[in-house]
Amino acid sequence: MQDFEYGIGGLDLNLEALNKNRKPHKFIVLSDENSHLFYAALEERHSNVASKFYLDINKITGGGNMRVYENKLNIGYYSSDYGGIPKEALYKFGSLLVPELHQRSLKIDELIVSPFEEEIRFYWKK
Repeated sequence: MQDFEYGIGGLDLNLEALNKNRKPHKFIVLSDENSHLFYAALEERHSNVASKFYLDINKITGGGNMRVYENKLNIGYYSSDYGGIPKEALYKFGSLLVPELHQRSLKIDELIVSPFEEEIRFYWKK
C-alpha cells in the first residue's frame, strides 16, 4: 500500500446507538492521490453517508460498519454500495477512532478489525 495520509473527514455519531452494539454505524472512505478520509454516520445505507457529507461518489473507495460492544470497537465488513477496504487501512482508521471516541466519553479497550476479503474494492488491489 502506498504511503497515504489517513484522517477522519466526518463523524455524525449517535453514541447511545453505537455503544452496546445497539445499532451499527455505516462508514465510507474517500480517497485522493494523497489521502484517505473516513466518514461515518448512523444511516441505513452507505450511500446515505455520502449524501450526508456531500461527498463525490467517484472518490469513494470502500466502506463498512462500525460498532461498539463491551468496550471493543469493531470496524470492518463491507459496503454493498462501495465494496470493502483492507485490514491495514481498517487498523489505521481504527487507531484514529479510538482516541476520538474516548474524547466523546466512549471507553474503548480493544480494536477489532473484520475485513471481508472477498469484497475489497479494486482500488485497494492496485
